[in-house]
Amino acid sequence: MNNILVCLGAGKSQIPVIRAAKHLDYIVVAVDRDNTAPGFGFADVVFNLSTHEPDPIINALDGYLKKSKNTSHVTGIINRSSGPPVVTAAKVAKYFNIPAIPTHSAETILNKDLLRQACAKFGIPSPKFHILNFKDKSKTPLINYPLVIKPALSLVGKSGVSIVNNDSQYTEAISYAANASINGKILVEEFISGSDYSFVGFVEDGFVQRVCLLEEINGVDETGKVYGRGFKTYSPLADYDIQLELDKLSQKISSIFNIKRSPFMASYRLDSFDNIYLIEIHLDIGGDALIESFFPIALSINFPELAVKMAAGNTSFPESIDVKPSAVIFNRGKELISDRKFETFRADSQEELDILIR
Repeated sequence: MNNILVCLGAGKSQIPVIRAAKHLDYIVVAVDRDNTAPGFGFADVVFNLSTHEPDPIINALDGYLKKSKNTSHVTGIINRSSGPPVVTAAKVAKYFNIPAIPTHSAETILNKDLLRQACAKFGIPSPKFHILNFKDKSKTPLINYPLVIKPALSLVGKSGVSIVNNDSQYTEAISYAANASINGKILVEEFISGSDYSFVGFVEDGFVQRVCLLEEINGVDETGKVYGRGFKTYSPLADYDIQLELDKLSQKISSIFNIKRSPFMASYRLDSFDNIYLIEIHLDIGGDALIESFFPIALSINFPELAVKMAAGNTSFPESIDVKPSAVIFNRGKELISDRKFETFRADSQEELDILIR
């Protein structure tokens, strides 16, 4: 029986995953609406379809399986894109009886307005919030500045996000968020001062397994717009190891949303009193040059191959993963982070790393 791995997307960022799957002897079916997508050249089967529409993908896979006369089956779905492909992955997995995440849960996590409401319902710590529709001109009841204004759903990380300190910045920030939102909604949140962390892991059989914890390096320009500057590996604090707390909270979140198998990348904020707040969750394997350039110098494992194996449910999670002091820093620019120039750093200690990236 031939095992099929479906890759949602066949752009240049998907090539490392497709090549990893081929190296592991999977039949790779690549899906992309761009008929010149470079990843098509590495795949076994190509579907020139949108990754935002699950039904045509399901129909195409059904047709392919019928031609194979029961010699092949779909064993996993892998997705590196944020946004609607997350829901597509859930629907395709459900159809082919692959353990994944319920469609409703995927939609809730994807839309930050629904996620905030779910957090309030299930007791997941997150910032106080107010949801605005594009046509809603009323002032938010959150009146204490600073505030964070962001799109409830966007296609690019950090796009449309601002920190607002006064009334004069408010209208512009709303417009900036509206231009980036693809679901017609905007989130206005309390600003929580603190440090940002990215939890990188996978869920298998309902259990969250951590690959690593990263510290996010973010910046704010003169107009209050937030932009991502990079990531560095986490250095345990002398009096508080946030990794263990985030393991517990991530497992709680996974259980609440009934996640059976999925990538799990979550952003958290830690305030000065060591209180943790969930900011957002990504159910894809991430971008931002992490797979191509950062993980190879930071981790003792082959991350693309692990991602493929976890998607297919045919591996045990590594007993230990060495994480070396490393960082990736992006140049400023208007282009997508994945298209920007960047520099990677590796050091013998976290202290030395901090000096290198100053």
